[in-house]
Formats: sequence, C-alpha cells, structure tokens
Amino acid sequence: MTTIEQFHPVRTGLRRSLAACALAVGIAVCAAGAAAADGTPYVTSDVQCDANANGVLDITLINDNSVDPAEFVVAAPGAASADIVVQPLSAHAVTLTDLADGTVRVDISINGVANPVVATVQCDTATVQVLGHHTRQRESSPALPATGSSATWGLLVGGVLVTAGIAASIVARRRYS
Repeated sequence: MTTIEQFHPVRTGLRRSLAACALAVGIAVCAAGAAAADGTPYVTSDVQCDANANGVLDITLINDNSVDPAEFVVAAPGAASADIVVQPLSAHAVTLTDLADGTVRVDISINGVANPVVATVQCDTATVQVLGHHTRQRESSPALPATGSSATWGLLVGGVLVTAGIAASIVARRRYS
C-alpha cells in the first residue's frame, strides 16, 4: 500500500502538468484568432468597362474595426470631395462612371491619412487573349486535379483540443472521486 501512495502524487502531478499544457495551447490558439479579428479601415478598387466602352471604377470603403467608425474623404476628379462615415464592421460603395481611357487618380483619406487610389482604364481598345492548348496528363484518367491545402494543421489543432479535453476529464474525475 505504501508503494502505491508513493507513486500516486507523481501520476497526479504529471496529469496536472499535461492538463495545464493542453489548456495553455488551447487558449493560445483561441487567443490568436481573437487578436486578429479587430482590423483597420481600408479601400479596395476595381476597374470595369461598360457596354459603351467607357470605364467604371468601383471603390469600396471598408471599416474592419469593430469599435470605432471610420471617416473617409473621397475626392474624385471633376467632382466635389465627399465626407463618408463608415460604421464599424461595415462597407460603403462609391462608383465612378463614364471614365475615359488613361490613368485615374482618386484622392482618399482614411481618418486623416492619405490613401489614394490610382487605376488604369483601358476600354476603347479590345484585347483578345488566345490561350494555349490544354493537354491532359492521361486522356483515360477520370480523376480531378488535386486542389486546396492540406488539412494537417486543422487535424493537429483538433488533436490538441481533444487531448486537452481528455486530460481535463481525467483530472476532474480523479479530483472528485
């Protein structure tokens, strides 16, 4: 009986250490995702051509901040500047139409910081791109190509969390039995 009692504290300490390590890893993984969730305001843009071969510039004002609204000042060429307030976790679209070919610069400031958008419009000249002939590796192979990334990282995180749950269950069972 004394032999079992001598090793029991060692096993309990080992289990507690294992549970503490698993819990720390689980918290670190969850905290990393939470820290990256709160973002900053930014601008995206895209140039397209309409049916009349005129340029269309779509500008999206995005506020990824979850707390504070963002103030955007947009000064498009040939138009008065506009003050636009975008609420937290929201977006606002600005569209400029009938743009001639060439470079278009739209001065934008985000909370007082300059962030201009420079885009090139090429709608008057049609561009045709001829792609090369696609060859298959084997004509008789019905298999689809491999796409996506491996699931190794997800399996590793899942395994750590399952191990942490098992360790916490064992520690709790030993403590209250």
